[in-house]
Amino acid sequence: MAGAEKRPLVLAQLKKELAAANDHLNTGFLSTVYLLPTLVDNGLVDEAFRILEQTTAPGWLHPITLGATTMLENWDGMDVFRDSFNHYSFGAVCQFLFEYVAGIRPTFDAPGFREFELKPVVGGSLTWAEGSYKTRYGVIRSRWERDGAKILYSCEVPENTTAHLTLPDGKTVTLPGGKYTFNCLCQGSGSTK
Repeated sequence: MAGAEKRPLVLAQLKKELAAANDHLNTGFLSTVYLLPTLVDNGLVDEAFRILEQTTAPGWLHPITLGATTMLENWDGMDVFRDSFNHYSFGAVCQFLFEYVAGIRPTFDAPGFREFELKPVVGGSLTWAEGSYKTRYGVIRSRWERDGAKILYSCEVPENTTAHLTLPDGKTVTLPGGKYTFNCLCQGSGSTK
C-alpha cells in the first residue's frame, strides 16, 4: 500500500494506465480481484464502473455479448471456447458486486457477521442492485434503486446483529436488527454515461 505522500502519484499513474487501456482490464491473474475495489476506495468510482461495464474485450460483459453464461478463462466467449468455466480470476468481480455494489461487507473485528458493514456503491448505468447473505443469525438484505440522483435504499439486519451503514450520500448510521428504508441523493453524477 502506498503511503500518504506517494498515493497521489500512484493514483495519477493508475489513471494514465486506465486511459492507455481505454478503460479495459489490463491486470494479471492475481491483481484482477483488487482493481475495482482499489479504484472505488480511492474515489475513482466512475472509472471502476466504466471498466466493469465494458462490452468489448477484455471486459467482463464481453463474453456475455457472445453468449457466455459464466466467467470463462478467456474473453472470446463461447464461439472460440478453449479454456475453463467459472474462472476464479475473472470471476472475482463477483466479490466487488457483492461487497461494493450491493454493499454487504464483513467486519473483520467481529467475524461471522455478528457485526457487518452495509456500504452500497452506486455507479455506472445501473439503476438498481440487491444482494443477500444468509448468516447464522438470519439473512442480511441490501437493495438500492436509483431515479436520477435520488436513491431509495432498503436493508434488513438480522436480530442480534449490528450493521454499520454508509449511505451513498456519505451519511452513516448504526442499525440493530430490523428492516429499514432510507432516501438520499447520490454523490456526484452517479453515472458514467
